[in-house]
Amino acid sequence: MERVGFIGIGLMGRHMAGHILNGGYPLTVWNRTKEKADALLAAGAAWAESPRAVAQNSDVVITMLTNAEASDAVICGENGVLEGAREKTVIIDMGSIAPEMSRSIAQRTEARGGFMLDAPVTGSPKVAEAGKLGIMVGGPKGIFEASLPLFETMGSKMVYAGKNGMGTTLKLINKVVFHDFWFWDKFRFFQIMLRET
Repeated sequence: MERVGFIGIGLMGRHMAGHILNGGYPLTVWNRTKEKADALLAAGAAWAESPRAVAQNSDVVITMLTNAEASDAVICGENGVLEGAREKTVIIDMGSIAPEMSRSIAQRTEARGGFMLDAPVTGSPKVAEAGKLGIMVGGPKGIFEASLPLFETMGSKMVYAGKNGMGTTLKLINKVVFHDFWFWDKFRFFQIMLRET
C-alpha cells in the first residue's frame, strides 16, 4: 500500500489524515505545531521533522494549508516537499488556493519528475469528520484515477475537473457563484463552463 504523507493538521486536516490512517495507509505527518498531531501519533502515524522528511518517507504527499503562500513555501521552499521527493512522487494540494499558484507548483513538481494534483474540498470540519467531503481535482487524469482509493477515504464525491489548476478554478467558481451551497446539484453548470475546447 502507498506510503502517505500529510502536512497541515488543522481543523480539517486532522480528520482527513485520520481517515487515511484508518484506511490502512502508512502515514507520516508534519505540522508547524507538533502538539496538534498528538492524536494521530497516538493512533499510529509517524512524525517527520520537516516537509522534506515527510516526502522522503512517502509515495504521496498531501498538503492541507491555509493559503497559497503556505502551500508554495511548504512544497517548493527550503527544506520543502520537493527537496525530499523522488521521481514519480505524487503531491496533492487540498487547500483552496489560486489556480495560477496551483499551476506554478505543478510545473515545478513536474520539473523534478513528480506529479501534482490540485484537489480543494467543499465541506465543514463536521463533514470532514464524517468522511463526506466533496473533492474537486485538477491534474493528470491517470494520477487522479490512481489516487481515487485515497480520496475515497476522505470524501464521498470526487470530480475530475481537468488539467492542473482546474480543481482550484472549480472551487473558486463554486465559492463565488454559489457560496459553497448545493455544489453537486450545480456541477453540470460547471462542466459546461470549464469544458476544454
